[in-house]
Amino acid sequence: MDAAEKQTWATAYHEAGHAVVATLLGREVKTVTIKPEGDDNGQTVWTEKTEDEIRNLMKRGFVDLYMMIISFAGPIAEARFDTDNPVGALKDHGSARNFAHCTWPHGEQTGREYEPDCLAARRALDGAREQALAEVTSHWGIIEDVARRLFDDKTLTGEQVANLVAAHVSNSVPPELAC
Repeated sequence: MDAAEKQTWATAYHEAGHAVVATLLGREVKTVTIKPEGDDNGQTVWTEKTEDEIRNLMKRGFVDLYMMIISFAGPIAEARFDTDNPVGALKDHGSARNFAHCTWPHGEQTGREYEPDCLAARRALDGAREQALAEVTSHWGIIEDVARRLFDDKTLTGEQVANLVAAHVSNSVPPELAC
């Protein structure tokens, strides 16, 4: 496998990690692609909470950790595929850090803004990274299937990802528990 092909495979695994974990966490994946655009080798688009939903969570003292888990899942899947040269992690790790530090509501309130509670944010990030690793590890077979389809087709719809995830999840139910 030449370097360009290996990079395309790494991107497929990276984006498959995002897409599969987002789907498993109940987020609707709209599209996932490994077609390069701008500085990105690929992209996964999923539904996020609206600003009003995030504000409501913050008022009640909660933060949606799913964004961080999904952000970490891509680089973790890529690194599992190619431990020698994972290149797609910087942007995702930055997104998770920014999300934690910019929206963490447990710090001191100054006017209308919150000062981030760095220790709480660090704990949230560490927990999200551990959860992402657990999700990628336990659903590696699904990630491999989605990565293969991405490599072949270059772009998948959210429905295609959901169908691949559902096929694996329904196949993993022991016969005695199936309806």
